[in-house]
Amino acid sequence: MPWFSVICWAIFSVVCFYGTGHNATFPGIQWQAAFVGTDGQFSSNVIPGLMVIASTFSAQIWLGVSLPLLLITPLTLLSFRPSLSPKQDVKVKAANGEMFIFEKSTLTEQSLFMLCAKYILVLAFRVIIIMLLWFFNIKL
Repeated sequence: MPWFSVICWAIFSVVCFYGTGHNATFPGIQWQAAFVGTDGQFSSNVIPGLMVIASTFSAQIWLGVSLPLLLITPLTLLSFRPSLSPKQDVKVKAANGEMFIFEKSTLTEQSLFMLCAKYILVLAFRVIIIMLLWFFNIKL
């Protein structure tokens, strides 16, 4: 999987975070999410807290869970349209579609591990850059 796809996936998680109306500040936390679908009567704060966390980080959770789609999508597209690939050997492999994943399970596991590692590295790099900007008091 190319770095470009992984970086776009990470940027999409940030866009979804802000696109759902969240802010990166404590006053911007949407506390009303704790009472969605309930009458508001709880014996502890665990369930409302989990609902607020799920609301705040839903984009990161969903995009992290759906990360294997980046691995499956090219095979699916090539199985529908083999003409998208310029190489003849890729066209032959694309005829099997997702069965290639099951036939080459070791390669699939390695690719999925590398994809997750790249995603974590991109997110870690983003955090490090933000910390350095804060440390050196650089305003963008």
